[in-house]
Amino acid sequence: MSDDARERVRRRLAAVLVAGYSRLLPGDEAEALTALTALLTEIIEPLIPKFGGHIVNFTGERVLSEFDSVVEATRCAAVLRDGVLERNRKLPNDRRIAVRVGINLGDIIFEAGDIW
Repeated sequence: MSDDARERVRRRLAAVLVAGYSRLLPGDEAEALTALTALLTEIIEPLIPKFGGHIVNFTGERVLSEFDSVVEATRCAAVLRDGVLERNRKLPNDRRIAVRVGINLGDIIFEAGDIW
């Protein structure tokens, strides 16, 4: 790695929360996209900052968030789980969204607006 590349790379200890979501059953793609977008905007995006985190990036199937505290990342994950469970209770089985959450505490590398 060149000296210039080393200067752009910054390491630090952080908690990383990954929330992956998908429909339990296949269905209409447009309906699934609408449901996933609602989950992101109504539950995930407002929740992460409440626990001191920020969204690093997201794709159609997952959200990658970074927190200074593993305790706060864990609390966020628990509230996220509860929010999704409550939302799913109101929906028929074929419209429910399954959410998987993983948390990692360790050294991360910031580079070009992303984390590794």
